[in-house]
Amino acid sequence: MAGSFEEHLKELEAAVAVLEGGEATLERSLALFEEAVAHLRACQELLEAAERRVKILVPDEDGEIEERDFEAGEEE
Repeated sequence: MAGSFEEHLKELEAAVAVLEGGEATLERSLALFEEAVAHLRACQELLEAAERRVKILVPDEDGEIEERDFEAGEEE
């Protein structure tokens, strides 16, 4: 499923809005749910790919700057 993070997020939000409205038929609701899950997975994959690309700069024991991989949720 190709597309940008923003495109997938927009489609996910649209599907959720329709589902929350409660007006869709059961068949349409199931189809929207499946689409929403696919968009959610695409968003997660894009975020994980971005995290793998992001580096942080931190000083080492000697005061030299070193590059480390970014890990979500990491606190220093």
